[in-house]
Amino acid sequence: MKRLVINLDRSPDRLARVTAEFARIGVPFERVQAIDARDRPDLDQLPQNVGYRNRLPLTDGEIACLLSHRACWAAIAQGDARYGAIFEDDIVFAAKAGALLRDSNWIPADAEVVKLESYFCKTVIRRKRIDIGHGFSTSKLDAGHIGTPATSSPGKPRST
Repeated sequence: MKRLVINLDRSPDRLARVTAEFARIGVPFERVQAIDARDRPDLDQLPQNVGYRNRLPLTDGEIACLLSHRACWAAIAQGDARYGAIFEDDIVFAAKAGALLRDSNWIPADAEVVKLESYFCKTVIRRKRIDIGHGFSTSKLDAGHIGTPATSSPGKPRST
């Protein structure tokens, strides 16, 4: 599994903290240079499809974050890894997270995206849970859940 961490060049303190977090769980990662809204005065000119009622347009920082994630998606799609996981540099891992991130055999065969993180808010999931070991289980989401760190998605299509 390819593990990517999005980090701004101007945030070496955050890179040091996330490096220690990955070391604590015994898992390597690759740093991805985040797109910095400060360096992109053109972001407010990008078209936005604001389809939700009473939804405000994205801020420059939110657009830069989205573009950083998109760069990670492209790196995963173009790479050889079967799966890829994307993290932001403020991630905090559960003590046993390393066991999950070192091996991808637990990922359900029919999954397109696996949401690995929690945003400490109520999440509506299906009752059926599948034990994946190390004290973790998977379940399908039944409603939206905000937050984007630590999403895992297939890289190249699998051969059968």
